[in-house]
Amino acid sequence: MVLAIAGRRIDKPGTAPVFPLENVEMVRKKIAEFLISKRPVSIVSSAACGADLIALEAAGELGIERYVMLPYAPEIFKTASVTDRPGKWEMIFDTIIEESKKSSRLVVLDFSINDKNAFEKTNTEILNEAAELSDSGKNNVQALIVWDGKAKDNDITLHFKKEAEEEGYTINEINTVKL
Repeated sequence: MVLAIAGRRIDKPGTAPVFPLENVEMVRKKIAEFLISKRPVSIVSSAACGADLIALEAAGELGIERYVMLPYAPEIFKTASVTDRPGKWEMIFDTIIEESKKSSRLVVLDFSINDKNAFEKTNTEILNEAAELSDSGKNNVQALIVWDGKAKDNDITLHFKKEAEEEGYTINEINTVKL
């Protein structure tokens, strides 16, 4: 089985909680338990702070192949989606990106940073890559959504979930607020 993953980034200070920094360890534990129970051969994800990096790190610790999809160059992505939130995400990101480069499992899609649909397009590519990696095609792909379970405006995580549902993938969810 191949697992496509998407989810919430860590909250900006002063915003309504969707993934509070203080919940990271509990979410990390739940993701690790999920990966152990499902035993995917590979995971495919982006690498934003929060759900993506936690899942990628846990998969690496468990010896699961990791494929990383970025909408644009790692340096730009890091500034826009990793180091702009609280927490120690930069070192995790740098390590995962370097390991992914060495194993040829990093895909940089080269979308423009000004492309308003870059993240939605990346979601589509994550799901497509998961299907390509699966021996059984779409029949052996599942999605993991790590979020608060509530839709918001321009919700990239909800977009991912809807696309995975349209593909007929089993949807698994881990809540970032209710632990």
